[in-house]
Amino acid sequence: MSPQLLPEPSHRVRRAGIALSLLITLGILAGCSEPITSDPEPSLDNESTPSTEQAESPSTRVDIPTGLEARSFAEGIDDAELLSWVEAAIAEMKDPPTSFLGLIWPIGTQIDDDPDPQLFDGDMFREHTQALTDEDLDATVATFREWQSNLVCAEDIDDREMEDGAKRVERWITGGADVATAPDPCFRARSGVYAWPEGVSKTTATEVWFHEAYHGLSNYLIRQCSVAENQPEEKYEGIRWFAEGTAEYFGNYMAAKIEGRDDYVQVILRKAYNDYRGDPGADFNNAYFQAAGIQLMIERGTLDAEKVKDGSYFNDCAYMETFDPGQAEPQYIAENFGQIVESGGRYQFSEDAING
Repeated sequence: MSPQLLPEPSHRVRRAGIALSLLITLGILAGCSEPITSDPEPSLDNESTPSTEQAESPSTRVDIPTGLEARSFAEGIDDAELLSWVEAAIAEMKDPPTSFLGLIWPIGTQIDDDPDPQLFDGDMFREHTQALTDEDLDATVATFREWQSNLVCAEDIDDREMEDGAKRVERWITGGADVATAPDPCFRARSGVYAWPEGVSKTTATEVWFHEAYHGLSNYLIRQCSVAENQPEEKYEGIRWFAEGTAEYFGNYMAAKIEGRDDYVQVILRKAYNDYRGDPGADFNNAYFQAAGIQLMIERGTLDAEKVKDGSYFNDCAYMETFDPGQAEPQYIAENFGQIVESGGRYQFSEDAING
């Protein structure tokens, strides 16, 4: 599939239609508003039924999935195509969540180069012109709110926290933020949302959305591990390179797969090669470089490509120590990711980089 450009906002034709969804068959109704409870076995001493407090104890709550859902308000990607992306991403994962929302909407041109945290309550996004009609703007906001309102989380989450999350997404949408991220209201309910800027190719949009979907499909990132290990998030900031590198790797892998290509490694290396040549000596804090670093580890035999693709490195927090930048292998990768050579339009790591 050749890259396509998002049309000018004035050329948009509003798509009618209801969001497509695929409900996962789990023997329970999707979208129920009350938690499922299980009655404990009556004791020998007391055969009375459990109290209301017992039945509604947080320990008996479970996620009630709404299944896999997708809604796109951008020309060039319709609901059905985005749903197929959600299904494809879920199919790659070893332990995916039970509920996932894919959401894409268009934004116009960037107003200036500076982030606008004052517009987005501290979030460092840049304001763009609005490309949605008023009707589609309301529908985009409603899509996320309605999806989230149908969730019942296994973990205790304050209603105000859920509402704050919905308002945060609403600010991004109504404010024209250049957002690409993965809101996760519940541990088993995640999403991948993307504001597709005017002029960005469809191939790039596909890569970006799958990058964010990978974050959404990763069970234990910094926030989850800080809770699980009762440590401040700041302790794990150094491992962010691994989360970003694997997500960028997955984004390129899935975009190539969707478009019927097998050149994703070449694409990863070409991007890193061009960026590094444009800024020799640049540090490792760049998703293109980090994805190339992931590929270098794969070629060195210190990382399993299949475990990257199926997300299983993020099914627990062991990777936090293994790939901490203070460890010898991540240090080596950070120092040698730029050793990419080009010959005849092909890109590869030098033998020294692979064998060093």
